[in-house]
Amino acid sequence: MAFDRKWITPIMAGSILVSGLTGALMFFDIANDFQEEIHEWLGVVLMSGAVLHILLNWQGLKKQLQTHRGKWIFGTFAALLLLSFVGGFGELGDSGEEYDD
Repeated sequence: MAFDRKWITPIMAGSILVSGLTGALMFFDIANDFQEEIHEWLGVVLMSGAVLHILLNWQGLKKQLQTHRGKWIFGTFAALLLLSFVGGFGELGDSGEEYDD
């Protein structure tokens, strides 16, 4: 199956836009249940698109990761991901338990 950028690019752009806006609404605690649900599902679409983007641009990504800047940026995001699983940062590292404001 060939991946077509004519489909992947607009899907990524739309999911980034909607996920960003619904994420901002959630951050400011003004999102409704439907917006939160859309945000979660579009996260799956966004991840799928990201994987396809990486596959389509694999050679360029490898070149970027050979640079100091590329290693630093990738390492920073990898560390943030690791910290999100380790926890220990109050609400930032919450174990998933619901809490009331």
